Amino acid sequence: MNGIRHTLVFAFLVPLVSLTGTTESAGAADTQDRGSWSAASTMPTGTGDSGVAALDGKVYVVGGSSFFPHLLPGSSDMGSGTWGSSVNYEYDPATDKWRERAPMPIGLSHVGVVGYNHRLYVFGGFTSLIHANAQNAALAFDPASNSWRWLAPLGSRRGSVSAVEVNGKIHVLGGRARDPAPLTLHEVYDPATDRWSQAAAMPIARDHMGVAAIDGKIHVIGGRSGGQTDNVGEHDVYDPLTDRWSKAAPIPTPRSGGAAVYYDGLLIYAGGECKKLDPHAAFGGGEDFDSVEGYDPKTNRWRPLTGLPGARQAFGAATVGSAAYFPGGTLRCGGLGLTDQMLVFRLR
Repeated sequence: MNGIRHTLVFAFLVPLVSLTGTTESAGAADTQDRGSWSAASTMPTGTGDSGVAALDGKVYVVGGSSFFPHLLPGSSDMGSGTWGSSVNYEYDPATDKWRERAPMPIGLSHVGVVGYNHRLYVFGGFTSLIHANAQNAALAFDPASNSWRWLAPLGSRRGSVSAVEVNGKIHVLGGRARDPAPLTLHEVYDPATDRWSQAAAMPIARDHMGVAAIDGKIHVIGGRSGGQTDNVGEHDVYDPLTDRWSKAAPIPTPRSGGAAVYYDGLLIYAGGECKKLDPHAAFGGGEDFDSVEGYDPKTNRWRPLTGLPGARQAFGAATVGSAAYFPGGTLRCGGLGLTDQMLVFRLR
């Protein structure tokens, strides 16, 4: 496998991180596997706030945040130009290789992404700093023809949404139209008819949350009710058959901006923002979470897993075969320290 490197975005060095991980101490009776981390080949460029999804045995990373020289620490000009990226990277776990596919027709960050029925679906997003100029974009990518097409738009403009497919329908949840007000919106897209419908709103307004489909139900974990440290631990479960929400065990470490994925019978939530803000940082900055926790839907309990090799946020995850893949992200709060790492988690 390739060595680890980082894409440096700002004028400070981002330290390399060890792949040994951190494991909380366990009692003698705790014999559960906490998993292990390794590194796959690095991405073509570092990405943060990108959408990540699995499709037909591949991992896709689309969109993300782009930063510019005028955003270096000490600059008072936060800028108002384009922020979203149009990248579309495809990773093949069988060969451990990346390739660039057709870019999105619009640059977006904080998109919701779903792989379904040989297509990649992308929803919402922002085009400007910070969480600004929200879009109602809906796009589909066909890997076979390497082409994009526009779909019927979202009913409202919003970014930092979460998207998940259940029984042939794609649910787009939460997000925000602008800072600092997240939404409870819940729209459902039918790929067969290219039409939208409304579903029961989320119990609390939030964005930057984790989402996964398990046994025909949608699990929404953590998220953000306002700023970077306004994290929630709620774990809400939606049943499409009854159009109702219920409560499940909250995540032990409330956080937002982490990566959620259903893997090997566990709903895994890794990393997140923001454990501790840096009051001296010119643009965001601070300590992310390195915690990794797994939820067992059979017991309604969370348990600690081996921690990330280094704290990070603004990333996603996807399961392919016997592993879960976690590409990119940022190593500090506020989008600082983009990384091109591809981390791989295995329980066995």
